[in-house]
Amino acid sequence: MAKKWGMLAACLLCTSVQLFAEEPSAKIKAFFKPAMLEILNGVEHVDVFRVKPTRDALQVLANGAVWKDEKARQVASLFLNEKSYEWERKKLCDPMPGVLFKLYKGDEYLEAALCFECDMVTFRVIDAKGKAIATLTNDFDPSRAQLVKWAKEALPNDAVVKALKE
Repeated sequence: MAKKWGMLAACLLCTSVQLFAEEPSAKIKAFFKPAMLEILNGVEHVDVFRVKPTRDALQVLANGAVWKDEKARQVASLFLNEKSYEWERKKLCDPMPGVLFKLYKGDEYLEAALCFECDMVTFRVIDAKGKAIATLTNDFDPSRAQLVKWAKEALPNDAVVKALKE
């Protein structure tokens, strides 16, 4: 009986943590499209890739880690935190992503294509039919160190990723 109550308490605790997770700020809600927020708020897993831009797409050079549960929520939380971005500065670069995080919720996913040369992220929602339905770009200078750490963790044998400075 005590075991059942313990499991019930654990389930209630997990549910309450989910229900009372920090609400994204007004700035984040205004920046992200509703489909992006829905994926970030309900992320199920994150797949990481080493990529190279081509004319029409990102070519996958290496498959990295697949993160579920808490790690996936940590990645989503970073992207949902307005302090992760530099809002005032506008960069004139054309991002050339080298690392891609795909955040999945059901059949849809949010691509976070990271350019560590100019510290820009391009977000793109891909719907269940494989169609891109929303795209945004922002400056991730304040969260660079954490994103580099995660890229190195996800792609530990990639020489380019290993050479990234936090």
